Amino acid sequence: MRRILWRIWASCVILLVVLMVLFYFSIQSKTVVMPFVDQASQSIGFFRPLPGDSTAIDVSVEDSDSLQRWLTQNQIYTNSCKRYSIDCVEVNGFPFTVALSGEDGHQQILYPYLSPYSDDSMVTFHLQPERAAQALTIEMPYSAGWSQWQLSLLDVEESIAQGEAKVKILPPLRLYSSSRMDPNYQWLSWMFLWPLWLSLLVMWAAIMELVFWLRKRRMQ
Repeated sequence: MRRILWRIWASCVILLVVLMVLFYFSIQSKTVVMPFVDQASQSIGFFRPLPGDSTAIDVSVEDSDSLQRWLTQNQIYTNSCKRYSIDCVEVNGFPFTVALSGEDGHQQILYPYLSPYSDDSMVTFHLQPERAAQALTIEMPYSAGWSQWQLSLLDVEESIAQGEAKVKILPPLRLYSSSRMDPNYQWLSWMFLWPLWLSLLVMWAAIMELVFWLRKRRMQ
């Protein structure tokens, strides 16, 4: 009986380790830096443990007076909204567009919407398909393992074309902003509680040993 229980416990430990490896790679993001000028192009390589159908991408550019002036005139985030959505942004134009190409040759033109999470030094935009209300992810399939995408900046406004842009492919699994998470990874969300599962396995092992020790002592 003792051997059977320990084998079950060891199988649970192995399963938890495998899931923790998948979880670790599922919460990794990828960031590249490229010139913030028209026609700039950059390849982005990233690793994913499981295949997926969608992703979320942010572009952050250096803040400047000219950029703030352009945003004031064309694209304003309304702070009255409790959560981010396209409906919370007044859009009269786009400071740039992005052409994203996948490994299968599929290309999408993406449009930047001002994010409420910009800081003092960088202004962040969420990339989304045009007029895709509430669609905070981009339909771009990828396979398990390494993937390589090509990203190009298009139609960058001359008045704000300066400095560098940081392009960030967000992880497919996130603790918050579940609307920007790949649905294929949602089943791994419970692994954010991995300290609890590890503690339960330790307690299980300790209780088993205590029970078998008490039983052996009683039999003596």
